[in-house]
Amino acid sequence: MRVKLVGDPIKDAVQLEQTSLLKQAKKLTQPLLLAYGGEDRRVPYEHGTLLRKAVEQHNPDVEWILYGDEGHGWIAIKSA
Repeated sequence: MRVKLVGDPIKDAVQLEQTSLLKQAKKLTQPLLLAYGGEDRRVPYEHGTLLRKAVEQHNPDVEWILYGDEGHGWIAIKSA
């Protein structure tokens, strides 16, 4: 399933390398908000911290927020 959704790590290695967000991090020079859900199974916390560290090397204007109980998406809850 991963190969179908993301790409084959062998056959698509060049394309995956060229489009890797970690490899493109130095291009992110505008103020950036990275908001992560601690329960995210699509983009694990460890991947978020790797991106934050990569961007911060070239961009001092990065804000990091971790929502510990949140998943990949945001749920709007209406108050009564």
